[in-house]
Amino acid sequence: MADIKNILIVKNRVAILLFLLAVFFLLFWGLGDRDLWGSEGRWGEITREMFLTGDFFHPTIDGEPYFDKPLLTYWLIAGISALTGTLNEWVVRLPSAIFGFLSIWATVILGRRLWSAQVGWLAGWFLLTSYGVLFWSRTAAADTENLAAITLCILWYWIRRDRPNFTTFLIFYLIAFLGALTKGLTAVVVPIMAILPDLVTEKRWKALLRPRHFLALAIALGIYFIPFVYATMTRPQDYHSSGLSLVFQENILRYFKPIDHKEPFYIYLYAVPLLVLPWAPLLVASLAGLLPIWKGLDKKTRWLIAAIAMIFLFFTLSGSRRKYYILPITPFCALLMA
Repeated sequence: MADIKNILIVKNRVAILLFLLAVFFLLFWGLGDRDLWGSEGRWGEITREMFLTGDFFHPTIDGEPYFDKPLLTYWLIAGISALTGTLNEWVVRLPSAIFGFLSIWATVILGRRLWSAQVGWLAGWFLLTSYGVLFWSRTAAADTENLAAITLCILWYWIRRDRPNFTTFLIFYLIAFLGALTKGLTAVVVPIMAILPDLVTEKRWKALLRPRHFLALAIALGIYFIPFVYATMTRPQDYHSSGLSLVFQENILRYFKPIDHKEPFYIYLYAVPLLVLPWAPLLVASLAGLLPIWKGLDKKTRWLIAAIAMIFLFFTLSGSRRKYYILPITPFCALLMA
């Protein structure tokens, strides 16, 4: 019996090692070999100018205000740059790779917790080898930071689901709002949309009406606003861009009255399969196989399908649509396929 247990431990360690080696080669190997392209240059240039001016609260490009995204992703790049003493392609892309890995690892743990170790590892492999996660994990942007925050929020919910106390609420919102400081409020809204089916069907929403929930939300919201408020209070006279205005324009106005990116409402019907390539046929087969037997599925699998539907609906209802906006759905598609 002891020999069988030792063999299983060795196999488990080998599986983890192989997975980590795959992560290293697919996400981190040669990360800085190619030049920056497209919007990547903005992340590098804004960070470079932050070091030149010593001002890390008022991003600029060529000295002109450019408060297009929240500040945290620039700070992550700046922190790595300060540690390594350089600012190059590798440094600019490294946060994306790190948070891409965190997204994958959180998906593995979520699968293990809700179903089995096999489901967790399969989901991890599906996500690691999917086009969307591979592409954005090797691109300087804020998308995998956003993805990691969303996945970690939902993992935390399931870990602490039966302990709806102040600490549970506070950490959930801290993860969400820190994610919002990298890209936008989707890091807050998407986790809520994803857990909503479980909150409603299991009547857990009642725990949200207690004072400790509102106190935790207020504290996390206050922390979220600190960089924006400080940037507004210390804004130079010739700096005409506002982070608080950005929050309203990019997260609320753009959702209901889009300025651009007005893709057709059905864009995500083919964008999601593209993001999970080469596993798109398996995703379609999973949905086709599970939906007809909905009533016979376990509660957690029904939650997963409902969460995918809620995330899909949220992004579809937005007036502003782009193929990669719906990247946060991919961990749940990976779990469904697993």
